[in-house]
Amino acid sequence: MPNFKNKKRQLLFLTSCLLPLFLFFFNMFFFNIVHAQNGPYYFKRKPTTTAKPDSTTLQDSVDFTAVTVEKQDLSNFTKPTTETITVTQAEVTSKDQNALNKFLKQDGSLTVGTDVTITFNANERKATLAVVANSTKAQGSVVFTNVTVEKQDLSTFTKTPTDQAITVTQAESTNPTQATVNKFLKTADKLTINTDVTITFNTNERKATLTAAPNSTKAQGSVDFTAVTVEKPALNTLTKPTTETITVTQAEVTSKDQNALNKFLKQAGSLTVNTDATIEFDTTNKKATITATPNSTQAKGSVVFTNVTVEKQEKKRGNNIGNIKVFFKNIG
Repeated sequence: MPNFKNKKRQLLFLTSCLLPLFLFFFNMFFFNIVHAQNGPYYFKRKPTTTAKPDSTTLQDSVDFTAVTVEKQDLSNFTKPTTETITVTQAEVTSKDQNALNKFLKQDGSLTVGTDVTITFNANERKATLAVVANSTKAQGSVVFTNVTVEKQDLSTFTKTPTDQAITVTQAESTNPTQATVNKFLKTADKLTINTDVTITFNTNERKATLTAAPNSTKAQGSVDFTAVTVEKPALNTLTKPTTETITVTQAEVTSKDQNALNKFLKQAGSLTVNTDATIEFDTTNKKATITATPNSTQAKGSVVFTNVTVEKQEKKRGNNIGNIKVFFKNIG
């Protein structure tokens, strides 16, 4: 009679040995077929299938090394893209974790640099979050469209104290340039004239006022400087050559008015008589001296003209003829 009991044991033994090998090769074959179209594997996870200790049919374990973890879309981590987000100027510059957290539903759920980068477009009030290539958590990018950069007070950019002496040229006080603004800033070019700040001068009070431009993305407010000196140009930069022949009337020599002054200036009216300059004549020596007034904001110094001619007045001949007629009439 055949020994079925021994054959049964042999069959059970073979099954327990061959089944794990069968499962291993079956799974490897399955993953190769299913994922063949997906390119190279990402060996990030190693799930393990292990037989139960008390199993009578399985033993040992199998490691699966070709498993891809599906990343979530970045929008699953971020707040709504139209939500108002306010960041500081420092955060715009640093683009650090604090800046990133302001856009996330949960602080720290993504790490700046490791999972995502952030860029700002302050002019368009936008911020773009983009997933880095090696992130294991997210994929894609998100654009926020209502981002406000919190402006710093203008005083954080300007020199202190505000009563320190600052000298500008007359040209700068009339037509300020970037170089003019830089004289008042801690760091040159940190603010741009007209785009970020404007500047006005009150030469009589020796003041300069810097005001943040309404559309500036960097600064807000205004600052007054109270010890500003406008460097006056030398008087001779405004007058004609001192050896040029200048002809004035006797009335102008007497009145010393604006008409008289204008004859000595390159541009009539560029200086105002008595306010900016006075004029004295020395008709004997054919000279005229123009002197800037102490309080003039336009010029300094003095100029002597050495070829000044006083226009002689014609004698009134009519009266003399009348007198002669009267004389002969009396004789007759």
